[in-house]
Amino acid sequence: MNFLSVESLRKNFYDSTRACSSGTSQYLALLSNYIRENDRVLDIGAGPGGELLHPLKGRVKELVGLDPDERVLSNKGIDKGIVGRIERIPLADSSFGAVVSKFTMEHVENPEAAAREVFRILLPGGVFIFRTPNLWHYATLLSRLTPLWFHKVLLNWLDGSPKQTKSPYRTLHRCNTRRKIERVFRKAGFLIEELRSIEEEPSYFQFSWPAFLLGIAYERLVNGVELFSPFCITIIAVLRKPLSG
Repeated sequence: MNFLSVESLRKNFYDSTRACSSGTSQYLALLSNYIRENDRVLDIGAGPGGELLHPLKGRVKELVGLDPDERVLSNKGIDKGIVGRIERIPLADSSFGAVVSKFTMEHVENPEAAAREVFRILLPGGVFIFRTPNLWHYATLLSRLTPLWFHKVLLNWLDGSPKQTKSPYRTLHRCNTRRKIERVFRKAGFLIEELRSIEEEPSYFQFSWPAFLLGIAYERLVNGVELFSPFCITIIAVLRKPLSG
């Protein structure tokens, strides 16, 4: 095989490390590490679900999904669906041991209100774990330059869905840097347990081997040098509500 091809570069640089280095695998590992079997868990942005069950389904006391889309009510991957937004969660104080969210924070209109609401519904000692794209990554910056109609067309094309079948939520990126996350959630009362920056395989550059090689160089730089970690593609946060105070 020609060394100078996308497939050969992927095999040489990523095949042996892909599983352990991906944002998805790290997110799932954090859920396993921090969430207990007797926890009630709220998934913010649960949506309509899909063919695969939620990774916490059957592993916790109860898995509740919150989403502004009414299709969450028929999500078979969770135990219960509730229609609502993170800025005003229609649930009781101190009623959940953990809250999780994947690729939802970039759509939040009022991060400060969202942080206060998550803090309110968590039990003392409870955790909020979320994964979100980083504002300062090149892919995020480029996406902000394209109109919403283009995102709709691209989403349906990538998924193989009929035109206009799926429609992405408007992205605002109002709490999508490490600094902003720390500031907003510390102000709400949270303790920062973990705040990870992750750069993955440069899938955006698969159209040619020179571009893919450039993406590899970028990935190694931002993953290998702490000074450049704020420019990784994904941020994963683990935030804890104090036991008292």
